[in-house]
Amino acid sequence: MAALASLVLTWAFQCAEQSVEYGSISGRVLDPSHAAVPGAQVTRRLTNGFQLSGMLQAYSALPFNILSGVTTIHGTPGRPIVEGEFIDRNAGLSSAFFSLNLRVSRTFRLTPRLQLEGMVEGFNVTNHTNVVTRNTVFGTGAYPTEPLPAFGQPTNVGEPRSLQVSARIRF
Repeated sequence: MAALASLVLTWAFQCAEQSVEYGSISGRVLDPSHAAVPGAQVTRRLTNGFQLSGMLQAYSALPFNILSGVTTIHGTPGRPIVEGEFIDRNAGLSSAFFSLNLRVSRTFRLTPRLQLEGMVEGFNVTNHTNVVTRNTVFGTGAYPTEPLPAFGQPTNVGEPRSLQVSARIRF
């Protein structure tokens, strides 16, 4: 596998070096003739028929409303009051989200009309703890110095790393 990575990186660097005569801006290759993808036969030989795909989800932390734990006269959750004014909406900040899912598969031809595809899928392969919800109740203490002990603590997290192995028969 190291030889494959070396071959691919060397090919990419050679293409980038050759593009200097055509012009480049901050490392971007501007010559479209060097943006070639190896043909199907070459790709099959280099990867031995394996296919790799993935999905990356990443986004910054979302805000949340900090609540006092009391209900207003209108029946809505109240926000803490500082110097006679409610604190701003969305004053709290949750955690960022990051999840990487990968899939490796390979198809085996059993007969001219029958194929078997083996797959291994990994979900949240980095095993990053993704906080889904937090306790947003600050309590009735003085804001911002006297919160409830559970304020800001996660109440729900996303799935941990998991692997799935499967097979598909095509006929």
